[in-house]
Amino acid sequence: MQSEVNIQQTSLSAEEIVLIVDENNVPIGRATRREVREKNLWHRASYIFVYNSKGQFYVQKRSIRKDYCPGYFDLANGGVMGADETDIENAQRELEEEIGLKDVELKLLFNCKYRDAGNGVWGNVFGVQYDIDLKDMKLQEEEVEYIVLLTREEILSKIQEGEKFTPDSIMAFKQFIELEEIKEYLDKAYSQ
Repeated sequence: MQSEVNIQQTSLSAEEIVLIVDENNVPIGRATRREVREKNLWHRASYIFVYNSKGQFYVQKRSIRKDYCPGYFDLANGGVMGADETDIENAQRELEEEIGLKDVELKLLFNCKYRDAGNGVWGNVFGVQYDIDLKDMKLQEEEVEYIVLLTREEILSKIQEGEKFTPDSIMAFKQFIELEEIKEYLDKAYSQ
């Protein structure tokens, strides 16, 4: 796992109001995104793993303007939860903003907890199979430089080789792929 985490002090949305939670994921208040980063406050975020029918994941290269891990690869779409959003509203908003996918049925798969020197987050993890050509994606240029398609094996190999991925998305991804029942769950959930 990568030990180096890059945090920028300025953000595209530094004054965004974020839901603050305690270490047990219980809501306790609100703070600006800037305060969350400066004080490393616990908050919620969504992690949406989007993959196609060939088993390739849509992996984004983060903008250098991001406040957390600028320029890194991110295995999940998603982001920090606004103070007045539900888990599902946050995931749907982030998916549409970052890569232009809307009206996609999402179901919460599990929650995960992550902490490092610049991030204390409770993650809401979603997964969705969606086939879209990269050229048809509408990327949020302020946040996403580009998308690459990578298989599970390619991702794990790149992590092993030291490619810079956001450490929280690595943790969530490993939990996502370790759950054997996820495949069966997704097949049932999205075939209806």
